[in-house]
Amino acid sequence: MKFATRFIKGLLLILIVAGQVYGQEQLSWLPTNSPQGTVFFLSSQKKHLYAGIHNHGVYRSSDLGETWERVDQGIASLMPHCMLASGKYFFVGTNHGIYRSLPDELKWERKEKGLTNSKILSLAQNGKTIFAGTNQGIFQSHDEGETWEQAKLPQPIGVSRNIYALLVTKDNNIIAGTSRGVYLSANEGNTWLLLDVGTPHDIASLATDGKVIYLGTSGDQIIETERLSFFGKGIKQTQGLSNVQALVVADSALYSGGNIKGVVKDTQKIDRELPFEGIRSIAVHDKVLFGGTLKFGVWKYALKPKKLHDIELAELGKADAQQYGMKVFPNPAPKTGDRKISYWLSSTEKVEIQVFNALGTLVYKTDLGITAPGKYDFNLGGNNNLQAGMYVCTLRIGNKLLIEKLIFSE
Repeated sequence: MKFATRFIKGLLLILIVAGQVYGQEQLSWLPTNSPQGTVFFLSSQKKHLYAGIHNHGVYRSSDLGETWERVDQGIASLMPHCMLASGKYFFVGTNHGIYRSLPDELKWERKEKGLTNSKILSLAQNGKTIFAGTNQGIFQSHDEGETWEQAKLPQPIGVSRNIYALLVTKDNNIIAGTSRGVYLSANEGNTWLLLDVGTPHDIASLATDGKVIYLGTSGDQIIETERLSFFGKGIKQTQGLSNVQALVVADSALYSGGNIKGVVKDTQKIDRELPFEGIRSIAVHDKVLFGGTLKFGVWKYALKPKKLHDIELAELGKADAQQYGMKVFPNPAPKTGDRKISYWLSSTEKVEIQVFNALGTLVYKTDLGITAPGKYDFNLGGNNNLQAGMYVCTLRIGNKLLIEKLIFSE
C-alpha cells in the first residue's frame, strides 16, 4: 500500500503537470513526501528545491517533492529560517547565525564574525553585498560572508528590531520589512530611510513583478505600491489572508500564503485540500507552485499543466506523441455508465490498463497483451464498487506511460 500510495502521488503529479488536462488548472493541492513540520523557507535553485523545516533541518528534492534528502551537515540549529544563493556559495540563516557552503558539497560552516549572536530571519544580495535581516536589525557582508557589519538604521517605529523580509528591486533599491514599516536604501546599504507604510502590523513578506512592490502584512492586507518613497498617496491595499508570511510572483500572477488555510492567486483563493493551519512559505520550482505549511511539511500545486505533446514522459518524445495516444470518454460520467478508452500506437507493443483511486489503491487492471499498430477502443464499463470521485487511468504502451484523469459522478 505504501508503494502504491507513493506511485499514485507520482502519477497525479505527472497528470497535473504534464498529462492530458488540456489547459485546466489543478483543482487541489497534494502533499509531498517531506518531513512534517513548519516549513520556514522554500528556495528553488537550479535542479533542486530546498526546504527549511522546523526541528528537522534543511532538505532538498530533485523530483518535485517525491523524495527528500537531508543536506544540513554542519548546521547546529534545527531552526533554518532562510536561504540565499550568492556567487559561488549557498547561505542558510538560522536561529543561531549564518552558515555557508559550496553548492556541490553542502558541508556548512558557521560565519559569525561581526554578528552579535543574531537570529537570521531573511537574506538578500545586491551586487557583491549580502544583507542579513536579523532580530537585531540589518547586517551586511562585502566579502562573501566572511565578516559582517551592522547597518546604522533609524530608530524603529515600534519596539521590534526584527527584519522579517528583504527584497532588492530591479533599480537596486534594498527594502527591509520590519514592524509597521520598511527600511529603504537607494545607495547599496550605506544609508537607510524608515518609511511608515500606514499599517499597525509587521511587514512579514515582500515580492515584486518588476514594477509593483507587494508588502504582505501580519494582518490581513497586501499593500501594493510602485513608488516606495511615495507612501500615503496612491497606495493600494488588497484584502489578503491572515498573516501574509509568503509572497511570490510567477507568470505575472501574485501568489500569497498566510494562516488559516490559504493561498491566493491575485484575488482568487486556491486552497482546496490545504491543511487548515495555512502556509508559512511559498516558491515556484520547475513550473510547480510549492507551499510550505505551518504543520504538515511541503505541498504542491501545478501552475501550467501541459498537453501530452509538450513533454517527454519516459521515452515518449515529441515525435512519439503523435504516434501514441489515449482518450477516455465520456469524462466525467456516472460511475455505473460505460466509459470507452480509445488508444493508438504505431508499433507493436505490450499494452496494459490500470486505474487508481485518490489514495493510490489499484482498483482495476487489465492486460491487453501484445498489440499490433493501429487504433483501438476498449470499454472500461461501469463498476458499482467505485465511489464517486477522482481516479487516475494509466495506459502503458511498452515503456511509454499515458495518463488520464477520470471523474466518476453519482
